[in-house]
Amino acid sequence: LYIAMEYVDGCTLHKYLKNNGGPLQEDYAVELMCKILDAMEHVREMGLVHRDIKPSNIIVKPNKDICVIDFGIAKDIHSNGMTTGRCILGTNGYMSPEQAEGGLTIDSRTDIYSLGCVLFYMVTGVHAIQTRGSDLETRLAIIKESFPRAKDYNPLISDKLQSVIDRAVNTNMLK
Repeated sequence: LYIAMEYVDGCTLHKYLKNNGGPLQEDYAVELMCKILDAMEHVREMGLVHRDIKPSNIIVKPNKDICVIDFGIAKDIHSNGMTTGRCILGTNGYMSPEQAEGGLTIDSRTDIYSLGCVLFYMVTGVHAIQTRGSDLETRLAIIKESFPRAKDYNPLISDKLQSVIDRAVNTNMLK
């Protein structure tokens, strides 16, 4: 058995930052994030939640367009049933608090949180939530610890961009 898929030329956002020596300039990071948001809007319109947004699941093409990949754990928001029981799905450091808790309140806001983590990574070159000694310790950090400020890692970030990141990673889903 096999699955035929389109070949996407380019490299992951993670590799792109490594190849370019670290964090992106704010204006370029915003430009790329706008392209990522356009793709994610299409995902939302299709009634899906990706649930695994991270730098290694975003391809930057040679023409600087992007492609979001790996929909292996995507969820149909119109589905009434649980797709995985109480399994915790996502990538440590990029999963939302509701994912880390194994909650059932997964919707497009889950992807927004992860996109905030990606934007943090784009402008700082570091992962906002560092992997701890175990998956449980990392998930507890996501749930209980304050999200770091990007400006503490890169003081050149504007207050406006810091505000965008803060809003995206707010642990209160209603905000």
